[in-house]
Amino acid sequence: MAVNRKDYTEQGIIVLTPTDELLTANVIHEIQAIIDSTAAKHVLIDFEGIQSLVSGSLYPHAEPIKPLLALRQRLQHEARRLVLCNLGSEFAEVFRLTHLDQMFEVQPDLDSALSNATGEIVE
Repeated sequence: MAVNRKDYTEQGIIVLTPTDELLTANVIHEIQAIIDSTAAKHVLIDFEGIQSLVSGSLYPHAEPIKPLLALRQRLQHEARRLVLCNLGSEFAEVFRLTHLDQMFEVQPDLDSALSNATGEIVE
C-alpha cells in the first residue's frame, strides 16, 4: 500500500500519508478509495515524503493534479473538508504557479493541519 492511514475517530479526522516519493494519479486514486471507506469529516493529506510530481506533459495518464481536483470537488459536495500539508518545495511551487494554493486549504505541517481541522490540539 502506498498510503498510510491514521484515524482520529472522536474528532472526525483521517490523516493519509503517501509513502512514495513520487506523487501520481494512482496514489490519489488510492487515497480516494480509503476516503470512500470512512465517514471522517476532515480529510488531511500529509505530503511529507513526496519529492516530486509526475509531469502531465510527459505522462498525462499519471498526472496527479486532475484527480486531486476531482477529490476536492467531491469532498466539498459531501460537506467534508480537505486539508493538505507538508507540501515539498517542488509541489508548493506548482501549487503557487497554478494558483492551486488558492483552491486548496494548505497548512505548513501536520500539527498545524490537525489543530486547524477542529480548532483544537489533537494528540
